[in-house]
Amino acid sequence: MYYAHTFLSNKKNNDFLIYQTFSFLFAKKNKLNINLYANIEHIEICKKIGLDYDNYIEISKKDSQKHYWSSSKMEALKINNDIIIDHDFFLLKDISNFMNNDVIYSHKEYIKDNGWYSKDPLIAFEKSVPKNVIQEWDYLLDQIIQKKDSENQHAFNCSIIGFKDKNIAKDYATKSLLLFEYFNQKYQNVSQIRNNMYLPTIAEQLFLSFYIKYHNLEALALSNKDKSGPYIHLGNKKNERNTQCPKKILNYIKINKPDIYQNLIKFIV
Repeated sequence: MYYAHTFLSNKKNNDFLIYQTFSFLFAKKNKLNINLYANIEHIEICKKIGLDYDNYIEISKKDSQKHYWSSSKMEALKINNDIIIDHDFFLLKDISNFMNNDVIYSHKEYIKDNGWYSKDPLIAFEKSVPKNVIQEWDYLLDQIIQKKDSENQHAFNCSIIGFKDKNIAKDYATKSLLLFEYFNQKYQNVSQIRNNMYLPTIAEQLFLSFYIKYHNLEALALSNKDKSGPYIHLGNKKNERNTQCPKKILNYIKINKPDIYQNLIKFIV
């Protein structure tokens, strides 16, 4: 069983590199196998830092994906059936024993509590995807816009995502990327895309929820399974996502992995 980080961007992001390094070190500390799926520029940076991933797999980004951060996860899932984790996701132990479920993910995000998944933006997308092209998308729109079973509608946070069946993983990822294509046709202006930050979460996290429902798959939210916590996700700790957090992590790396620290600071100054 392999875990994986993914990345597709040519932009420099200091915090991203710090979090990714910390996440990698956590995985190795717990003796986990972890791969990196990324563009060649990012792979070379990670090698120079000293992040010895088990495998480096080069992926490239289409123009239609360049504004969607989650597209790298889908590209990775099309290649191998690894358990994908975000760069700010720190595994405290191996969770592969949960893979008797069809799908694992981080936690639920209820639509009524999150503006990214509200009805209005979905109505705007309704005509951007032709009918009968992605059956699961048609089902999603029907359920949400018609408010069927509205109390149980939610998205699945994909800060970690894994599939038992590689064919299901590839099918989901292929259709998610197709949604990126259609969304990009509707929002070709860069500023429009940036002002609609819910686009990736709809094509990835909301779509996953209804993909699972449509195919009657068994899914497990890890945050609901183990109260002792198999992971730490900084995306869920808004008070930690500030200027102090990267500094604290960087100091930990400096003390515990001085060689990696010396290489890392060359890329974040």
